[in-house]
Amino acid sequence: MGKLRSGLLAITMIALAGCGLGENNDPYALLDKAWSVGWERVEVQVGFNLDTPNTGGGILMPIPAQIRIDPSSISTIVDTHTGQWRVSVAIPVAALGMDPSMLGGAFDPGFQSIDLEALFDGTNIFVKSPLLPMYLESAVGASSPIPGDLTGWLKLGSAADLQSLAGAGNPFLMLPFGGPIPGLAALPIPTPGNPAGLRELFESIGVVTEYKGTEQRNGRDAHRIAAGLDIEKLAASERFSTLTGMPREQLQGLAQSANQFALAAELWFDKESGRLVGLQLTGQTLQGSIIKATLVVNLSEPADADPFAAPATFVDLPLKDLMEQSMGGGFGGGFGGGSVPPVPGVATPAPMVP
Repeated sequence: MGKLRSGLLAITMIALAGCGLGENNDPYALLDKAWSVGWERVEVQVGFNLDTPNTGGGILMPIPAQIRIDPSSISTIVDTHTGQWRVSVAIPVAALGMDPSMLGGAFDPGFQSIDLEALFDGTNIFVKSPLLPMYLESAVGASSPIPGDLTGWLKLGSAADLQSLAGAGNPFLMLPFGGPIPGLAALPIPTPGNPAGLRELFESIGVVTEYKGTEQRNGRDAHRIAAGLDIEKLAASERFSTLTGMPREQLQGLAQSANQFALAAELWFDKESGRLVGLQLTGQTLQGSIIKATLVVNLSEPADADPFAAPATFVDLPLKDLMEQSMGGGFGGGFGGGSVPPVPGVATPAPMVP
């Protein structure tokens, strides 16, 4: 009998190992480990897909029936300790489901892509885009063109200078200007090391999860987790009302829409490090004309050893001074009018080497 038990135990262990079930595949244990490990320096790529029955009808421009933005089109590298960041955007207009002519006569007829680079090196903000000359000239008035090559890198100023501009109506409101990126400790969630607490929290607001096995994601062996949302349970959740500060009566509209749309997610966790390496959120209407939107996020170690190095050459364009000299004291009053005196310190450097 002892030999039989030993044989059955050995067979069971081999079967578990072969199926990959010998690992801790609890979704909340994987999520807890990912939050515990975190990222110190990470590259985040973001893609977006949209399918709608629309063929027009937009107020300013036709609404595209299909959008396909590849994650490689939008990339952000962040150092979570220093707050340094770098953003690269290169979105083909065709990916937005529209012809460049739909964007209006303000754009060059050959305009085919939305390109932008921005960088915070720890002290100053730099930005580069072929669209900036048009934007800046219209913002400060064509009667006083800004000297210098505006198609290359521009130094907009220090973090302190631009932080003072962070107010309603300006394009820099959402940019972090230095210091550590807020961590998960700032959120009302259980502290790391408490998978049971995470399970209780998410299940209390209607989240259901399922382990889906392992597969390749971003070149890494990864655990895959699927998650769905019970919208009726979410709307009835006291915990969700407390977390969001929304009164229960405001959540009743969610319950009424439970049969009208669905929200689901998939997450991938690196088997070796435990870090989150992929996320996909999908929302879809369930009645009438189907609309489906998908957000794809890939996370990885940056390939560049020094992604936050300031550009070797640039035009010094102190945005704070420019805005203070503009009519109205900011972008809101500066568009389309007013002359601007020459900006001190603006110089044309030697051309940058591509």
